[in-house]
Amino acid sequence: MNTPLNERSKQVRRDTLKLSKANSGYHYGGCFSATEILICLYDKVLSDEDKFILSKGHACWPYYVLLREKGYAPKLEGHPTLDKKNGVHFTTGSEGHGFPAGVGMALARKIQGKPGRIYVLVGDGE
Repeated sequence: MNTPLNERSKQVRRDTLKLSKANSGYHYGGCFSATEILICLYDKVLSDEDKFILSKGHACWPYYVLLREKGYAPKLEGHPTLDKKNGVHFTTGSEGHGFPAGVGMALARKIQGKPGRIYVLVGDGE
C-alpha cells in the first residue's frame, strides 16, 4: 500500500543508504527498524522545546538524514556525538546510557520549570 508514511519511509531509507555508504556506514538493520519511529518524531511530534536522544546510537544514519533535512549539519560518524547546535543532545554508542541520561534531563527540566519533553529511542540490547 502506498501511504504517505510508506513513501516517506522508502525515501528516508534510500537517503540513509546514500549517506551512510558515502561515509562508511553500517548497521542497516537497526537503522531501518528505527526509520518510521524517527520520521514520526521529527515530522509530527518534536517541538522546539523538546530534546531527542538516540540511545541506540548504531542506528544513526536515518537520524542524520532527518537532522540534515531540518537544516542541521551533524558530524557523520558511526555513533552520534554531542553537538547541540546540530540537534544532537547526547553522545551515544555505549548501550544503556541514553535512557538514564534522558531521565536526568527530564528531571532537571521539571525541577527548573522548563517546558518541553525528552524522548529517548532505545535498542533491544539495552
